[in-house]
Amino acid sequence: MNQEEIADAIWETSNSIDILNSKLCSVCDLLEILAERVSSEPESGALWLARDTIKTLSDAYEERTHEIMAAMREVRNLKTNTPKKGKK
Repeated sequence: MNQEEIADAIWETSNSIDILNSKLCSVCDLLEILAERVSSEPESGALWLARDTIKTLSDAYEERTHEIMAAMREVRNLKTNTPKKGKK
């Protein structure tokens, strides 16, 4: 696998995580709406706990995506900073 293929694989992985994270955010929004309607106490109860837990996972996925994108930039920089062989 060459550097370009590695960078593409990293980008695809990051994109997949980002899509998953968007879906988790939607679930968090839904849980928050349900929790507001069901719970008599704001921000307490099982739905709020589920929302907060999923939000924590979502934040971790977002952080990981940033790390993966930074790794991809490093791989691409390795490619552009590789010395070219010149004629002697």
